[in-house]
Amino acid sequence: MGLNWEDPPPETPTRNRWTFHAKELKANPGKWAKFGGIDSSLAYRINRGDYPAFPSSEYEVALRREGLMPVLYIRYVGKE
Repeated sequence: MGLNWEDPPPETPTRNRWTFHAKELKANPGKWAKFGGIDSSLAYRINRGDYPAFPSSEYEVALRREGLMPVLYIRYVGKE
C-alpha cells in the first residue's frame, strides 16, 4: 500500500474560527454579532481573556438564551 500524495486544502475561517470572527467584528465596530450553538461558558472565557483574538478591553460580550439554548453576542468596541 503506497502513500497518498495530496496538498492540504487552503486554510478556511473554520480552522481559526475566532480569529476570523474577531477580524470581522473589528471591521464592523459597534455592531453585535450573534453566535448560536455555543457552550455558555464561552462568554465567561472571552471576558476573562482566555481567547487572544478577543482582548477583553476591546470586545463586549453578552450571553442570552433562546429557549434552552445559549446564544452569545459579541461586538467590537475599540481600545479604551
